[in-house]
Amino acid sequence: MNKDGVVNNNFIVDVQAQTVREANFFFDPKYNDYQIDYLYLGPISMFRTFYFNEGKAEKTPVYYVNNETEQIITEDKWECSYRTKYFVPGFDNSTLIES
Repeated sequence: MNKDGVVNNNFIVDVQAQTVREANFFFDPKYNDYQIDYLYLGPISMFRTFYFNEGKAEKTPVYYVNNETEQIITEDKWECSYRTKYFVPGFDNSTLIES
């Protein structure tokens, strides 16, 4: 939980500590619960958020996180055009074991 009382929905498999823990990064509270995609890109990970208002998609943040330092290194904006999660064939990123 951060200083504003927002629960962190992102978790890290900490191999050295042999545990699962909350991530050290937090996203904008408005989009904290609205993540549609997560992609591992080697040294960084990309998290896409989404938000619909009155049935229309709003532009929302895409966060890029350094996998080693757990710092948000940059952001972009995008507009979600679908309401289903995207899955890379052969990889289900909604399961902890595979993530």
